[in-house]
Amino acid sequence: MAEEFGEMFPEAEKAHIIERTKPLPDGWWVDVEWINLKDHEPTLYELLFDYFINKMASDPDTILQAALYPPRSILLAAKHPKRGVEFVRFRLSPATVVEGAPEPGSNIEVDAVVTFRSYYTLVRALLGEIPLTDAVCDGTASVIGNFTAVMDLRDTIHTSQHKDSPYFKLFAEKFGLRPGIDRGIPPRPLMWPHGHP
Repeated sequence: MAEEFGEMFPEAEKAHIIERTKPLPDGWWVDVEWINLKDHEPTLYELLFDYFINKMASDPDTILQAALYPPRSILLAAKHPKRGVEFVRFRLSPATVVEGAPEPGSNIEVDAVVTFRSYYTLVRALLGEIPLTDAVCDGTASVIGNFTAVMDLRDTIHTSQHKDSPYFKLFAEKFGLRPGIDRGIPPRPLMWPHGHP
């Protein structure tokens, strides 16, 4: 009986991973309102910079939420099928987006490194199709370092998309959650509190 709980179905797992990592249709970025340049598919830096400026920084609830966290520096790496691996440093509180990985010996430290098997998995997270951390859980991304920092980024992205966490209505009254600023934050285990260093 125990074997049934651990049984994997490779054909279903493979289809799921392929769906998350396959390229989006050509021109997918043209109709995305927060992407500024429409003449080419955005690089990872252009994608995250536009998302930060047009979705996160322009939303007061997202800014208030991100201000509650200690400084977070997350290195994002994503493999694009034509451009190869691209790197961007995304910093929360204070917020900034910097192209490229830090140079060795530069004394620039990151809290976490998130590596996406596909650029399009990250795009799907920014478009609101999947939560950022789902990619880690399903094996289409990996994290080295502080996973709580990645969860803080996920919650900030979720709030900027004006989505309620599926748990918001269940826990709003019990925990005193505020509409707006807390709407994208699902409850966490005590070992991963919000904003934990």
